[in-house]
Amino acid sequence: MGLIRAEYAANLIRTTDENITLISQLSGFDSQRTFNRMFKAAYGRTPKEYKNSINQFIKRMIKLIQKTCKIIILLYTIHDIRLRDNNAPG
Repeated sequence: MGLIRAEYAANLIRTTDENITLISQLSGFDSQRTFNRMFKAAYGRTPKEYKNSINQFIKRMIKLIQKTCKIIILLYTIHDIRLRDNNAPG
């Protein structure tokens, strides 16, 4: 039963901005200590560490997406310039 609750809590951590205390209560844990112990047994880290790792992953993905968008804009600009150059009266 504790594993199912820990999985539910992990899902809430990934998909909501709720604080860890509320998530432990929503997941059916009566004490924060039991929640932390069960969660760490299931995921190898505390709920707070898990949430921090998710947040760090999201930040890295945002940076990657931003860089990718810059590259796409640059490639589009180069393509647009080439099209204009090819269509210019010569």
